[in-house]
Amino acid sequence: RRWSQISVRSQVPRNRFGHTAVIYGHSMYIFGGWDGHDTLQELFEYNISSNMWIQMPLRGTAPRARYRHTAVVCGDAMFTFGGVDKTQYRFPDL
Repeated sequence: RRWSQISVRSQVPRNRFGHTAVIYGHSMYIFGGWDGHDTLQELFEYNISSNMWIQMPLRGTAPRARYRHTAVVCGDAMFTFGGVDKTQYRFPDL
């Protein structure tokens, strides 16, 4: 197998690191991260079938902006744990 760059049919999320990515169904979801200036609280879906990114609305009690956290999918929900914010506050939440 070889790596290859794909061309998506939508605007892509801004560059970031320290985010999480999970697969659910035919989509990959990314949350949070650090863009070099601030911690992020964005949730994006990349639909593998349609080759498109969509910024998703946060529902319920959304996690605060963070990076270096973990995330898992359980059932039809995505759970985040830990991470830090811009001030290096360590989140003890789930």
